[in-house]
Amino acid sequence: MNDIFYPVAHRSDEEIAALKLRYATFDENFIPSMIRRSIHMTAVSWNKPESWSTSHVIYIVTVKERARPVILRANIG
Repeated sequence: MNDIFYPVAHRSDEEIAALKLRYATFDENFIPSMIRRSIHMTAVSWNKPESWSTSHVIYIVTVKERARPVILRANIG
């Protein structure tokens, strides 16, 4: 399934354009430090899910300290 983000009436054209590119402009290299600083765990790998109906950047992150992955949800604003 493709990304199902859709623009809504209260967003400016600039914000809609930024949201369409949110994954292209998000630097995945920050994920390990974000995980380490926020939940004190070690990110091993991460992947972007196929589709989320949100304006956030979402990644499923495998961490060394537990069997189940964690979800990283970042606001690009």
